Amino acid sequence: MQVIYSPNGNTAVFEDGEQVPELQESWIITHIEFLESKDIDVESLDIILPSGMHAKVFSTSNGYNWRVYK
Repeated sequence: MQVIYSPNGNTAVFEDGEQVPELQESWIITHIEFLESKDIDVESLDIILPSGMHAKVFSTSNGYNWRVYK
């Protein structure tokens, strides 16, 4: 199995050359959920990605997502 963490916060998981979508939880969302469990206001965070870009978290009907900005 191969796990790839992308600079934009996404994750890709491959097994036997095939992607495994149910294992591809974004590393940003995983950490956001952890921070939220510690009573952190995750929508107030300024996340700095490995690329140097910044990301802002926002709520959705399915949990959280983020948008990248400079």
